[in-house]
Amino acid sequence: MRILLVNSFFPPLTTGSAHFSLDVAREYVRQGHEVTVVTTRVVGAPDDEHRDGMRVVRVPAIVVTPGNLAFNYALPFAMRWGVVRRIARLVDEVRPDVMHQNGQFFDLTFITTWIAWRRSIPRVLTLHTPLVHTNPLLRAIIALVDRTVVRALNAPGRPVVVGVDRFVCELAQRRYRPRRGPVRFLPATLQIDRFAGGDGDRVRREHELGDAPVVLSLGHVIPIRSRVPLVEALPYLVKALPDVRVVVVGEVYDTRFLRVAAELGVDDHLVVVGRVPHERVADYLAAADVECHEFDGHNLGITTLEAMAAGVPIVAGIGRDVFPGIDLDEFPAIHVAERTEPEEIAETIAALVAPGPVRDASIVEQRAFVRRWFRPDLVAGQYLSLFAGLSHYDRPP
Repeated sequence: MRILLVNSFFPPLTTGSAHFSLDVAREYVRQGHEVTVVTTRVVGAPDDEHRDGMRVVRVPAIVVTPGNLAFNYALPFAMRWGVVRRIARLVDEVRPDVMHQNGQFFDLTFITTWIAWRRSIPRVLTLHTPLVHTNPLLRAIIALVDRTVVRALNAPGRPVVVGVDRFVCELAQRRYRPRRGPVRFLPATLQIDRFAGGDGDRVRREHELGDAPVVLSLGHVIPIRSRVPLVEALPYLVKALPDVRVVVVGEVYDTRFLRVAAELGVDDHLVVVGRVPHERVADYLAAADVECHEFDGHNLGITTLEAMAAGVPIVAGIGRDVFPGIDLDEFPAIHVAERTEPEEIAETIAALVAPGPVRDASIVEQRAFVRRWFRPDLVAGQYLSLFAGLSHYDRPP
């Protein structure tokens, strides 16, 4: 099968969807398929290269940071006539049997949608990120654009739409109402051993942590992944663990948690590191006793899953039905709960910091959970089965 994989983000970029795309592309190749990747240009990366058995083509793009509208993330825009013609020529050269797109709101997705529709190429569109916002006005505007413009631009050719968790699936079903069946759930991928073997002592020396309990909060700080709930739990946690340190690793786009920490008088227990090179994440995980940053109730992101795989107990405020068809109740020692009151967060963290059966059971079940559901070979196999079912494509009127 010839597969054209599309994502505006691809390594050396280090987003969750970029790693997902590389993971499934490698597996498609390993299982005997021909893979071409179309992505946007990255400084220092070749515009056209062969790696891991696949071809990667990077097209020119302008990087724009639309401020609070996109939580200060940088977004690449590729829309220009020369790029469209170049991608069209590539598609004609590759003659893909299926197009696997990632991300519903990027112009690279819109360009390839139009080209695929004109050439009757079936598409599978994976949604990694829901279009939501914490600001009420922006939330309403984004939802309106999502239901109209984004829906219309993705509709040609009737793609199969896939979401990576329940929240994404249900939101997409309401807003897009795809014509080729309901939105389907398929999990993200996880390199289980990616962050094994880090140097935790190095991190403890760098930040003068000594033997203090470390609560790692990993990932960019944005309004929908606010650290405020964790900081609100910190006074209760300090009572149980007086020398505890909360180490925040990631770009800080939302500073509310710092103001709350100062108001509560616990700011001296915070260590705000900021962004670190991806290869250093393993060191921070090795230094951590617990990891927690998911308290928005939406999903269980790839960063949390990576901590679980690394053997760091997690605490999250997420419904236990976050992944459709995956029963988290089979893993009761994984500390995911819908209620996340400050005292309860502190109590759970303190119990997991302490060596003993509670911590041990959490580590064992977390690793079993991610190995069972998120291995790249398993996820890619599900996508390949989905692609095979699209071999008979009917172009809509």
